[in-house]
Amino acid sequence: MPKSAVLVALALFITVGCASRPRYDLKPQNIHLAKQRIPLNVAVTTFTDARPAEERTLEARKAKGGTGNEEDYLGSFTYDADFVDSEIAGPLGDMTAQHIDEAGLFSSTGYVSVPSEQVTAERAKNGDFKEYDAVLVGKMTHMFGYMYKSALRQALFLPMGGTGLALNTAIPAPIKGETELVEVKLLSTKDGHVLWQGEVRAEVSEDKMFNNTKKMTAMALWRKMINTLCQKLEEASPALTK
Repeated sequence: MPKSAVLVALALFITVGCASRPRYDLKPQNIHLAKQRIPLNVAVTTFTDARPAEERTLEARKAKGGTGNEEDYLGSFTYDADFVDSEIAGPLGDMTAQHIDEAGLFSSTGYVSVPSEQVTAERAKNGDFKEYDAVLVGKMTHMFGYMYKSALRQALFLPMGGTGLALNTAIPAPIKGETELVEVKLLSTKDGHVLWQGEVRAEVSEDKMFNNTKKMTAMALWRKMINTLCQKLEEASPALTK
């Protein structure tokens, strides 16, 4: 077994239990790159968090009930406590702004820590967005990742040390996840009217080689969803600057 494979397996295993900010890489090969910039400076707000309670806390999912080996099953979902920031809507808004900016979709894209639900047409015109031409708001209805990694699976392989960890990565494990933003609107700061509106989502449900974690699954889906958002906004670009 190559030493590098063992080290990668160990790093992935450790990552499962570590809290981290909701982030993902923005390498050009992983994001939708715009063909040309739309001449707007855009502010991304803190998306309204309208997720079900069971996507936020383990306690809520326990109260709802699950299937299979209960503790292993319930613990295989992401919860807000898996991230450094217990309120993840803000960091996700910030990450979204970085993603859109890196994609080169608009002249510039920044994050403003204002809840989407507080951004009315009037506030878009007269509020905290004087340096921007438009404001992006939305409602987050889903954001979770899942990877079933049972205690039995770990008991079988962990005693084998690095070889066991490497074997653990070589066996397909069920993964799933979903991200969704609805009521997404791009509001003009000139007069408050809606330049574009829609919704975007991404989901997965499959057996996959254990080369990621439940958090990585959630973040990969968020990135895929924002790629879709960038594509939709790019397609609508002629109408955005009329």
